[in-house]
Amino acid sequence: HLLSDDDFAVTLRRRLLLGDPAGARGAPCRNVSVITGRVCGATDGQHLAEHGAKCGTGGGLIVRHNGVRDPLGDWLQERYGRNAVLMEQRMPDWDWDDRNGHYEAILDINLSYPGGKCSIDTTIVEAIAPPGSDDASLRARVPGAAAR
Repeated sequence: HLLSDDDFAVTLRRRLLLGDPAGARGAPCRNVSVITGRVCGATDGQHLAEHGAKCGTGGGLIVRHNGVRDPLGDWLQERYGRNAVLMEQRMPDWDWDDRNGHYEAILDINLSYPGGKCSIDTTIVEAIAPPGSDDASLRARVPGAAAR
């Protein structure tokens, strides 16, 4: 895949952990929902463009997630057969509650293979998350491990 000059510049600035890699200069988020057509408009100015990398409105986070999940699922189907791999399966025994509400455990891949079963849930970790951010601390046992 070839990147345009603008995409390359943003990617390089993100890789170097430079502030405001897209050059938004504090402008509101312009991601548009594919479903509702609404513009995100967030102006929270999160450190190192964290909002832009995680914004759920534009779908980029989902595209990156599925870009890991789908090839892995395809590879497992090639290796173990189509019937051995189930995608996006709910695991009611793994549901949980916290102060923000009830969450259903829907795992990306469930694999049945000779001798056992395996459940896989892919997570996209954003290296530009600042130390101590909620998402980073929930998912990382060692702060900053994703950037190493």
